[in-house]
Amino acid sequence: MVKNNEKTKLNVNILYLSTILIFIFETQFFGLQNIEFLNGYNSKGQKVIIDIIIISTIIIMSILSKKYKLMFNNFLIFFLIIVILEIFNSLLKYHYSIKTIIILFNYTILIFSYYIFATFIREKKNKETFLNIIMIFSIINSMVFIVQYLLFSKVGTIINPLQVYMRFNTVRITLSEGFINLAIIISFALLINKKRKKTFFIPLLTFFVCIFELVVVQKTRMAIVCVIVSCLIILLIRYIKNVRKLIFIIACSLILLFISSKTVIFQNYLSTINDPLYQYSADARTGAREFYLAKWEDNFFLGRGFIEGSPNSSTFALLHGINGYFNRTDVGIIGYIDNFGFVGIVWLVLIFLSILRVLYCNRALITANLEIIGLFIYFILTSSTLIVMDPQRIIGLPIFLALIDFFNNESKKRNEYF
Repeated sequence: MVKNNEKTKLNVNILYLSTILIFIFETQFFGLQNIEFLNGYNSKGQKVIIDIIIISTIIIMSILSKKYKLMFNNFLIFFLIIVILEIFNSLLKYHYSIKTIIILFNYTILIFSYYIFATFIREKKNKETFLNIIMIFSIINSMVFIVQYLLFSKVGTIINPLQVYMRFNTVRITLSEGFINLAIIISFALLINKKRKKTFFIPLLTFFVCIFELVVVQKTRMAIVCVIVSCLIILLIRYIKNVRKLIFIIACSLILLFISSKTVIFQNYLSTINDPLYQYSADARTGAREFYLAKWEDNFFLGRGFIEGSPNSSTFALLHGINGYFNRTDVGIIGYIDNFGFVGIVWLVLIFLSILRVLYCNRALITANLEIIGLFIYFILTSSTLIVMDPQRIIGLPIFLALIDFFNNESKKRNEYF
């Protein structure tokens, strides 16, 4: 019995350490490093190290750990088959070297961190630890970016200039955006749920620090809208049976909106509606959608696969268009379809229906797991431009699938009990 407890503790520690390491490399050391091979959304070093951590942990846990029946195991096997098909598709079409194709597809391995996350949070206390890790990482990331924003505003200094852009004549940093935006929704859901009195401070700090980072530093307009709508839906579900509280919350939200409309930041966002640069960006996205959909007609089943898009590549124009300003990551699900084709759509639809079934069958328990419905809504809303399958946001998918797996497992336990 003692040996079993020691073994269980060892397993949890391995999973805990792996989760921490994955998040450290995925957030690029909180954006503080300037190591060239660790920079960029799909950098060689960053993703390769994460892949090694994921594969090594899965192998170790398959030997040491108790074999859990995980909900999305078959879906991930299906996805692995799709990735293998896409690798051969790309090799045959573009004659890439093995090294190049590894660099292009290695970000997809991050999805398999689901096995690590889902096994780690089998116990309820570990789920709380997992959510705390996400929130703490997001707080640190956000604070680092806020400091960079303030430093640039005051003295013109940037810690890591490789991940900095400009919007509204101020610094814009989009590094770890997918991670931070998930943390906002998770923290908001936990605050509304009111069942974490002992650790109330962490979600409270996460929400306010990260929402500030999103609006003031990140400045991703679509993400702001999707986060706000997701949070409002969480509120609606939480208080749907309490009409007075719901009316009070709506009234407070309208007052807050009115006050916000008088701020400089709000006016800056409004000004983008008639800004020629914003119109140029919108036109570029429209052009990109037409471009990728036209290519899909000739590559229906598997899409066009993994394409090297660096400026010196012979396939640069294939990925970015003749003028070089189209990006798959700007057009959400259409960019995903261009990569994975019809089989990729089938995989997404099947996984979506599976999640929907779990949520519907256990709808009575949703109010105790509001972060799940919030993330589900967020992923649906962002699929048009900021789809979770993009390299810089893909970490959100295994996190979400692990939470759904936990929710499904807890629901089964409850049904067996009653």
